[in-house]
Amino acid sequence: AVEPSRGAAPAEGSWHDRLAAMLRTLHDDLQSHPGVLELINIRADPERELDWARERIVGVLNDAGFDETETIHALTAVISYVLGSITLEIYRRREHPETETARLRRLPSGEFPHLVRLSGAYVQRGSSAAFEHGLRCLIRGLGEPGG
Repeated sequence: AVEPSRGAAPAEGSWHDRLAAMLRTLHDDLQSHPGVLELINIRADPERELDWARERIVGVLNDAGFDETETIHALTAVISYVLGSITLEIYRRREHPETETARLRRLPSGEFPHLVRLSGAYVQRGSSAAFEHGLRCLIRGLGEPGG
């Protein structure tokens, strides 16, 4: 299991800040222990590896006033975001950014004008800054309880 995530949820701050702190911790824990993600992908009961983190996340959402349905939807969204980010980061460790940049630049610009234009910046998609930006957007997108 991802041991550092077994700590208590942050007690201070808005639910947005508390949730963001927990998701950063989960992200950092999984990034430090990529084998856990592999276990999650191959196990028959993969979600048990995340029970401690999910329990804390649900607690924050409940404290904020989300109902059961909103809580489950939000939990699914935030866990999916963290797992997807880690998957992308693992992939990026194996690729060579300059190779991907060159490949994107060679795409037919008539069919892929946006990817060709963004080819130099595209390799930043798995960075810490990209994770933080997505995290802020996701949490803001959860809205407020009852909304």
